[in-house]
Amino acid sequence: MVLAQKHGPLYSLLITALLWKSEDYLVPRKLLFFYLPFTLCFIVPNSVKLAPWIWDNVKILFYWWLASAPIVALLLARLWEGKAWHRGLAASFFLMLTLAGALDVFALLTRQASIRNSIATVLTLPRSSSSRRRRARPSCTRRFTTRRYS
Repeated sequence: MVLAQKHGPLYSLLITALLWKSEDYLVPRKLLFFYLPFTLCFIVPNSVKLAPWIWDNVKILFYWWLASAPIVALLLARLWEGKAWHRGLAASFFLMLTLAGALDVFALLTRQASIRNSIATVLTLPRSSSSRRRRARPSCTRRFTTRRYS
């Protein structure tokens, strides 16, 4: 499953939470019906380009994530209430989910730092002669513009 490899355990945990059944389903029926429209916010941007830039689809995926995160948190809370190995499993999933986001933020911050360093380098370069207010035209340019060829 490519999605689970790319985005960590979120998808796997979400599907597990939606299908979990011990005495009763983990997700109540009302919550499931509330969640169903948000699945369209996941399916449509992944199958259709809704904006000129593909990264603008993330705005719609964010609504799906907002509805999915509490369901995954419900699963982690239910695991935490269980036996000792369930607690260890819940803690490891929590760490994986948190570190997946932390790695994205770290990558963004390191790219931002390198961009800032390159901009600072460009800004500290000495000014070239083209940045002067009044620049004299070279004599060779004047000569070629005034001469007529026949």
